[in-house]
Amino acid sequence: MSKKAMFTSKLGAMSPTYLENMQDYFEPVKYLSPVNYSNVSRYKNVRTIRDDETSKIHHESWKVQGIPLSNDDDSYFTVTLETENRLDLIAYNYYGSARYWWIVALANNIIDPFDVPVGKRLRIPPMLTLYKVGGVLGG
Repeated sequence: MSKKAMFTSKLGAMSPTYLENMQDYFEPVKYLSPVNYSNVSRYKNVRTIRDDETSKIHHESWKVQGIPLSNDDDSYFTVTLETENRLDLIAYNYYGSARYWWIVALANNIIDPFDVPVGKRLRIPPMLTLYKVGGVLGG
């Protein structure tokens, strides 16, 4: 990129001088070495980054997906001591397979599946909701 070129973003055109001044505020993201997840993990092909201040690891994402409300068909479950931090057990009870734990996480905006405390009320959408317009697997 030549020094006279302009960088265009959603905020409009920015000069290289402006971008150079912004380097004090932003730093490039450093990706961690790939994690060897199993084939069934939704994180299998996702890059990860570490927040140096908190030492937390975050999975890179680019598109927020949701599961639309299905007021008549949604079920609700209150987390018990036996199901604390176990979305896989909850998914097995409702969907017949522990591999659908991510549906429960997504429907309830749960970022960390190992942080689901006792007493938390979870929305359990029916499997067909995923295929409706606006759903994760819908068009």
